[in-house]
Amino acid sequence: MLADEGRVASRRQLLWMLGAVPFGLLLAALTLAQVRRVGERTERVARMARRMAEGDVEPSPVDFADRDELLEVERALNEMATHIAIQSRRQTAQHAATRVLAESETLGRAMPAILKAICESLGWHWSGLWTSDREKGVLRCGDIWHASTVQLADFSAMSQGMTFASGVGLPGRVWANGQSAWIPDVQEDPNFPRLPAARKVGLHGAFCFPIPAAGGLIGVMEFLSVQIAEPDPALLAMMDAIGTQIGQFVERTLAHERSAQKALALGEVHRRLEQDFAERTEASRRLMAQHAATRALEESTRLDDAAPRILESICEALGWAWSALWVVDPDPNVRALREVTSYSASGDFSAFEEVNRGTAFEPGVGLPGRA
Repeated sequence: MLADEGRVASRRQLLWMLGAVPFGLLLAALTLAQVRRVGERTERVARMARRMAEGDVEPSPVDFADRDELLEVERALNEMATHIAIQSRRQTAQHAATRVLAESETLGRAMPAILKAICESLGWHWSGLWTSDREKGVLRCGDIWHASTVQLADFSAMSQGMTFASGVGLPGRVWANGQSAWIPDVQEDPNFPRLPAARKVGLHGAFCFPIPAAGGLIGVMEFLSVQIAEPDPALLAMMDAIGTQIGQFVERTLAHERSAQKALALGEVHRRLEQDFAERTEASRRLMAQHAATRALEESTRLDDAAPRILESICEALGWAWSALWVVDPDPNVRALREVTSYSASGDFSAFEEVNRGTAFEPGVGLPGRA
């Protein structure tokens, strides 16, 4: 009696679940043979389930005279629920990876976030990014993420301490042929060099997919689970698409970085050109001032005649505003400098010149005295 009541309750839950699922989706979960066997009776069950969801009818065991039909519908529903859950996790992983790529500006931020997003969405436990060292021809493990619910530190340490040549280990195999790969149980795989660490921490299922770019594969992403996992071709196909997205992101990011570096380099070149031009211009002005002063001395017989021309030439060549010639006082008892003549390129310096004419500088006093 209790067993019958339990079956009735279970069927009631089943019918409520059926009522929430569109009939077309239910039929899609059944094989053609199942649809033929269940036929109109299954459709009636689904209609009744929807009515139950709306509160119109109550389930009754007499509605299922043939228990085989009910079991078949139950099995189909369970398969459909499993399929929907798996598909939902895949879509969550894909959307999470796409969102990370859209929101990240640098590789350093994007890669760890993608590893975490995929693992958490799929319920896997360890992930790592392997990048190619083209100079030495090996893969190196860089970014790593693992779930906090399992102790995977030893496996992570071994992974980061190893390199894989082409064809060696799961990352090396994917790197060699450019195709994603799946291992149901790494503890039974003959080409898994980290087997001791995997056994120690209890890792089993694994898959790996490539990250392609215009110049070839730039790396691979590897994921492991503490559970044995049968191959899932649909999941691998989705991961291949994610790998392509990551490769495109890497190319865009590197191109942006190269462009920024080029802009900095061009800016430095421009700064050096400006500095060189300024230095050359200043040197040219000094040379012009020197030549002008030399010519004035050559063309004059007295210092009094040459001094104004020299002052003017130097000011104009260097772009200065005022200049003056100070000579030693002719009185041998006076140790001082006095202004003899001055030149002003522009502006009114009459007050300044008036002060200078009445000023004498002893040695060490003022700029003329220090000179």
